[in-house]
Amino acid sequence: MKYPEANKELIDVKLENEMRLVQKLVSLIHSIRKNNNIKIRQPLSKITLLSDTDITFINKFKDIILSETNIKDFQILNDYSSLFTYDVKPNLKILGAKYKDLIGEISSEIKNLSINKINELKKNGYITLDCNVKIGIDECILELKPKSNILVGEYNNITVAIDGNITEELKEECIARDFITLIQNYRKAKSFNIKDKMEIKLFTDDKLIINAINNNLKLICNTLLCTKLEITDYNNNSFENLTLNNSEIYIQAIQI
Repeated sequence: MKYPEANKELIDVKLENEMRLVQKLVSLIHSIRKNNNIKIRQPLSKITLLSDTDITFINKFKDIILSETNIKDFQILNDYSSLFTYDVKPNLKILGAKYKDLIGEISSEIKNLSINKINELKKNGYITLDCNVKIGIDECILELKPKSNILVGEYNNITVAIDGNITEELKEECIARDFITLIQNYRKAKSFNIKDKMEIKLFTDDKLIINAINNNLKLICNTLLCTKLEITDYNNNSFENLTLNNSEIYIQAIQI
């Protein structure tokens, strides 16, 4: 059997390399989620890619990244100050040998550098302190510290920063999507035709679930082909018991 030969003129090496990077970033985001016990069905609000080099080409893959990671928004920045603070310390191994008499004053200045001075140090590789001593970036230890609820990972020269703040709205959307999965599995177990429309009655005393259903009703009904989803205030004997978000719910699903 003769296999077809590739037309090398049609191979876009640049695009292949870009897509390989996107795959690595998506994989890193999944890893950050896993390390922080955030399941993939839990929507998150924003991801930021930060780099000192030009990575704006990644913008054209924005929709792929957001779809694969279940994140709402995406941005690329080269300014770390909005998401990170710097902890700057003197590299005493180098400075101590060079400036024995001034090491105390130099160390104090380095520890209290302004963000403008830090940016100057990063950009130029050196700065001149108020004590008139010129220091290089290798004579300092710069440590990036993420601000509250920022989840961080790195790949090559790219820092990935995810907003880990899960609002009530995001929690509710996650529960709504879990409900959709639960009902789809229920339909499969009952041998319902997935293309047929249905009506659902639901009873639960979990207010978070009730709010999640009501606030995401359109998403649920459109996905499940549900013409009517009614939350009742009683548990009918014909209702079946299921578990959602570690709470018991009772449903009656009718195929129409």
